[in-house]
Amino acid sequence: MTDTTVWMADAPVWTTDTTVWMTDASAWMTDASAWMTDASAWMTETSVSVTKTSVSM
Repeated sequence: MTDTTVWMADAPVWTTDTTVWMTDASAWMTDASAWMTDASAWMTETSVSVTKTSVSM
């Protein structure tokens, strides 16, 4: 088999792998976004809690 034939045979596999990777990356980005939102909410709650504690002192 020539290099071109091998490359042509590998191309569909590579394309599928890339598609899977892109899908995983997209899911990971969504998870990261959700995590950032949760972290932001947690920081806000902590800030409010600290403020309440400071006021009550």
